[in-house]
Parts: sequence; C-alpha cells; structure tokens
Amino acid sequence: MELPRNKVICHVDLDAFYAQVEAKRDPDRLAGKPLAVVQYNPQGDLRTLLPEDDRVIPASSNSIIAVSYEARAQGVRRNMRGDEACALCPDLILVQVPTAHGKADLTLYRAAGRRVLALLAACAGACERASIDEAYLDLTEAAAARLAKLGPPPFAPPPGAERVHVGAEAPAAPWHARARALWQPGEALLAAGAAVVAELRADVRTQTGYTCSAGLAHTKLLAKLASGLHKPDACTLVAAAGVPELLADLPLARLRMLGGKYGASLTDALGVTTAGQLAALPRSRLEAVAGEKDAAWLAGLCRGVDGEEVVERRLPKSQSCGKTFRGRRSALADLDAVRHWLGELGKELEERLAADREENGRMPTLLTVSWSRDAPPALAPDGWARVPSVPSVSRSCALRRPEAAAMADDAAALVRRWASVQPPGWNIGAMSLEASKFVMAQGESAAITRFFKAGGAQAGPSAADAVSSDGAGAKLEGDAGAGEGVHVVQSEESMCPASGSQQAAEGRRSPMHEPGDGAEASASPATRPAPGVRPGALLSSEQEAFLAELPPELRSEARAQLGVAAMRSRVAAGKRQTPDRGRGRAGAAARPARRRLPPEQQPGGSTLDRFLSGA
Repeated sequence: MELPRNKVICHVDLDAFYAQVEAKRDPDRLAGKPLAVVQYNPQGDLRTLLPEDDRVIPASSNSIIAVSYEARAQGVRRNMRGDEACALCPDLILVQVPTAHGKADLTLYRAAGRRVLALLAACAGACERASIDEAYLDLTEAAAARLAKLGPPPFAPPPGAERVHVGAEAPAAPWHARARALWQPGEALLAAGAAVVAELRADVRTQTGYTCSAGLAHTKLLAKLASGLHKPDACTLVAAAGVPELLADLPLARLRMLGGKYGASLTDALGVTTAGQLAALPRSRLEAVAGEKDAAWLAGLCRGVDGEEVVERRLPKSQSCGKTFRGRRSALADLDAVRHWLGELGKELEERLAADREENGRMPTLLTVSWSRDAPPALAPDGWARVPSVPSVSRSCALRRPEAAAMADDAAALVRRWASVQPPGWNIGAMSLEASKFVMAQGESAAITRFFKAGGAQAGPSAADAVSSDGAGAKLEGDAGAGEGVHVVQSEESMCPASGSQQAAEGRRSPMHEPGDGAEASASPATRPAPGVRPGALLSSEQEAFLAELPPELRSEARAQLGVAAMRSRVAAGKRQTPDRGRGRAGAAARPARRRLPPEQQPGGSTLDRFLSGA
C-alpha cells in the first residue's frame, strides 16, 4: 500500500487556543504573559461567570485546561493544579473558565473557533471540523492551481519560510531550492500547498489575531502528526521520503484505533511498540495474528496510509454538555439530584440547540444521556493519584422537544429505569447529555413539504406514531409525567467514553444506527416491485428534478418513498384492470399475512418523515 502522492492534506491546529482567546479579550493584562486557563471550583461558588466578567483569580487548586507558550517555557503543563503551576512560575496569571448552569461554559471558545473555521474553509476543496480548535483541509485543487502558476521546481521558499519546516528538522529554504533532478513525485505539489497554507495562516492571524500551526502531507494521519512537530505558529511539510523517519519511533498507541485494547493486544502478540517496528514485520506475520484484511490495513497504517478522505463537515455531528461529580460528597446518589443536574445540563443544551437552529437551520432528533459511577483516586506507578477508568452507561430516546425541562424529564426517566435494577448504594460521578441525528428544521423544509402536499408523493406514517415490535422502541415504565412517551433507541454499557459516536468512530456498529438513514425504504409485500424493477426507476422527470434540489443526505430516502408511492399506484391500476381470482374466503386464507414493518423501515417513518413534519 503506497502513499497517494497526488493529494495535499492539511491539518490546522490553533496554538494554545483557550489561552489565545483570553489574551485577545484582555490584551493589556494578558498578551505575551505566562497565562493558564483553570477549571472552576465544583465545590465552590457556582454562580454564572460571563466571558466579559473579570475572571483573573489570584490562586486556584483546580486543574489547568490551557497553557500559553510563555508559561510552558517555565514548566507549566496542562492538568497541573493551579497552585502547583504557580510554584513553578510565580508570574503565572490564572484565568478561570466562564461558568453557567453550574458548570464550565465554552461558548466563548466555540464562537472563536467557528470564525477561524470559516476563514480556513474559504479556499479548501473540503473542510472537516475536527474539534473546537482544529480542522482538516483538502488543498489538492488549490495546490494544483498554484503549481500551474509556479511552474517546475526549484521554487522560492514560501512567505515566512523561517516558520516552515520539512520533516522533523530540515528548514524549508534549502529543500525548495534543490535541483530539479532531486525532486520526487508529489513533492512539487506539496511545495505549492505550502505556499497556499502560508497565506491561509497569515489571513487567520491578520483577521482574527490568532496563530495556528499546520501540518501538510499526503494523508490525514501524516498531516496530523506533522502539525505538532514545530509548534507554535509554524508549518511542517512531510513528503513521502520523510515518512519512515517520522514514524520510526512513533508509539503504536498514537496511530488511529491502536490506542486502546486492540493496540495493546497487537503489542502483546507481535512484540512491537512503535510504528517502525510494525512496518518491519513481514506481511505473513501480520496475517497470522490479525487476519488478511486487518493485516493489509495495519501495513498501510504504519507507513502513513490511512485511506481516509477529508469529509466536508463544518458543523458538529452532535451537541453535548457534561459535568463531573468527583468525590463521595459530590457524587449523585439519588434521583432528585440526578434530575436537578439534568435540568442544568438541559438549560445549556437548549441554549446551544437554539443557537444552532438559528445559525444552521437544523434540529436534533435523538437524545442520549451517559453516566459513570464515581471511583476514588488510586495511586499510579508514577506516584500520582489518578482516577481509574470506569465503565460508562448510555441510554437514548427520541428527542421530543429541544427544551430543557422536556429533555431533563426524558433523560431522568432513562436513568430511573437503570437505577431501579441497581443494588443499593449506586452513585454517579460523571454525567452528560447529548443531542444528535440532526435534520433540517421546519422552516427549511417548506419546499419539500409543499411538494408532498401537492401530491408529489404520499408520506407514510410517522415513526413517532408506531412502536417497534422488536423491543427497541418499547415504551419506558416510570413515574407519570417523567419521560412519559419516551421510546428507547439505544441501551449499551461499555468501557468507552460517554457518546455512542465514539463507538462508531472505533469501527463498531453503533446501536444508535437507524436502518432507514441513507438507505432506500423497504417496500411492503403488497408494493414490492417485480424482479429487476426498482421503485426509483418509475419516477417522472419532475420528481427527478425535485430530488436534485434536496440535501444529499435525504435524497436516497426520498427517492425510495417516491418510488414506493409510484409502485403502489401501478399496482392499484393493475388490480382495477385484472380480476382477482384469489378473492373470497378461500383466496384470503391462502394469502400470507401482511408483515408490519418496524417504524424506521416504513416509508416516511425515518429521517425524511421528521424532515417533512419539521419535528
């Protein structure tokens, strides 16, 4: 498996982002100074502290979540306690994170991240948001266009060449000035990409005041590794020739999907701890341990080939908020306390969902509550007291209304059901609330709604009106008024963090997967087309034109729904013209009973139905 040398992928990572945001907010006191952003005190004053409030504090025993590079130079690191960091750096300025609803409020940092993302996306073929402060860009087209203007190598170094590096050590200027005969395939395209990235980074700094570091390579994996090599405010380019050196000593756990149990099992079975050692093994050895398919994937991964494309995604797939309750005194031990804090989480989630709908015209359809028990700190081999990893529990249901009280009631009902089968003494040390499975909001669905109401197709029954026969949609039992009418979509206990989306990211099928999403709806036996005839093949030119205007994620389901409606019409027309010799009691007895489909497989009963109804 070889590197795709015709691709230019960039990973952009904002430098010490929270600290930068705070310094820009109050430059006279904070810019250029040793600075650390610390967590709030969960046992202290939980009043709301707005971003514009004076949040500089003289001391703190809480953990540090962001550190400026001026403070890093004096030994301050993330996850240190504030007082411990001040002992290392007496001039350190501590800024408490904003708070709202009894927890940290990251709205200030999210808004700043969105502004940077909009600038980065302006000239990228695809822009994939990875987190608040990082993104992947596909710059292949932009780099090719720049290369056409530059002509063949050698090239002049890009602007700000002193902040551009090739690999772990080499400066950019000599590499760009090499004789043409020394250039390998793909390197000229990367050099042109470096010129594009230099301009991008300059635009971000000029228009927002923030600095960022970038990694440039042929794959997402290599770009991500490269961006961290020369922080802050630098660009690092990794050509194919430099990949073996970059990966030689890279711990196996830093490769995607090898940081958990699977990576540990490979280390034990193969006796390797680095990507370079894994690359040195013969393929037959890999196949004996991992199988033929995984062996091929591992052989590519340890050489920098991940097979991942940059997926256009500027919006998060979910909105979530959470809170930890460390220590026996803080842990939640009764349902009243659980409902109270779900209400606080619900208030934050409601605010964020309202802002998301106003800005992006979408709303969620799935609510997930996740929690884990409190575990006392244990002494680790390095002498530090650490909280051990504990299993997390997740439960999901349909999101009835994006309002704090409704979400808190439904989530509390899910927790109540779990608690009813737990032994006495249960507690909760961390809890989060997540809204996901977004669809377009009602105002944005006006065109498709008018089309269907005008007779373009007949929508089927709503998923909310049907109950699945397999138990996945069984109504919860609980106190009246708390989660009444909730339908369970997911139930899983795992060692994974809170959200089901991480389970999907690790290659496992998520229990939250809806069969109707992205797949053609199943036709009932009465409307099933003849062999070789697909319902979608019966659509008119008007219907095809309508489908072309839909969001891509809804086209497949809408095509199936229109096709099923057309097939029903065709079957009905055939019945009017052909006598049914099987009618009567004998014929009715001979016909098989019609099977009722689960709601998510009924035409109109999945994402598209919610889209049409604006639910």
